[in-house]
Parts: sequence; structure tokens; C-alpha cells
Amino acid sequence: MGLAHRGMVAYGKFFAKKTGLVSREQYPDLANYRRNGCDFEARYEDGLASHKEKRVIDVLLREEPTPFKDLKRLVGFAKDGLKGFDTVIANLQMRTYITVHSFEHARDKFGRPYGWGVARYAVTEDVLGVDVTPTACSRSPEKSKTRILHHLGLLCPEAFDDELERLIR
Repeated sequence: MGLAHRGMVAYGKFFAKKTGLVSREQYPDLANYRRNGCDFEARYEDGLASHKEKRVIDVLLREEPTPFKDLKRLVGFAKDGLKGFDTVIANLQMRTYITVHSFEHARDKFGRPYGWGVARYAVTEDVLGVDVTPTACSRSPEKSKTRILHHLGLLCPEAFDDELERLIR
């Protein structure tokens, strides 16, 4: 069982649409900054989230952790359906609404795993717990940004501030 599956870290496209890990301790500030204090429903109602993103969130809330291929089909992105699934998934991860729950492998006729693991996606709260995102909401998104940049500066002291800021934007 992986660290993400146990709720210790979030794994997903969080940094300039590149994959990385974020600890459970740092995630609330990243979510507060990226979401700008908005939950998904408020974001959608304000016209800041697309209908495609809403469909993904609705499926994940209903189905819980869902493999990539199944999610694509359930949302309507299958063969001749909607386009842009990878972009929608990346955007939802960047905004911290969804994350990778776990990976699973295809199995051969003897039950042995093979090939690359396929991601199972879930809403972030299903992976890290419902208490993870509200903990930073008492701070402004700007204060959360400052806290993230400070933490990253400790981890990467040789990085320039503008490089770190681009990373979390």
C-alpha cells in the first residue's frame, strides 16, 4: 500500500502540471492558495470551473476512487465522446480538487501484475481526509502562499524566489 493510499501524502500533477508529492501537513496551504478559498461547487457556480470538470468531480463523489480508464468512460470522454480528458484531470489536480488514490496493474492469466500501473483518482478529501482542506481556510490564500514558499525555500535553498513561485502558480 502506497503513502498516498494511506493518506500521508498527495501524489499528482501539482507543480507546473508535473507530478510530485505534497505532505499532508503542507497540503492545506497549497489547497487554500490554489483554490483561492473556494470549494468546487462555489467555483463551478461562479463560472470558474468547466462543465467537464464538474462531471469528473460528480463521478468521483459518486464512485469513490476510480481507475483512469473507467473514469474517462463514466464521464463521457470515451472513444467518440468529449475531448480533453487529460487536460481536465491535470487542471483538477493543479487546483487540488483531485489526487491519485493508488495505482493498480493489469494482471496476466496467472494473476501476476504486469505493465505500468494505472492511476485510481479520487477527490482529495477521500485520500487525505475531510479535515485536510478546511485547516488552512482561516488564513488568506496569500498567507498560505507565503507559508508554501517559505517551506519550499527551506527544502531548496539554492532556488530563486521567482522559480519557487512559478512552481506553485
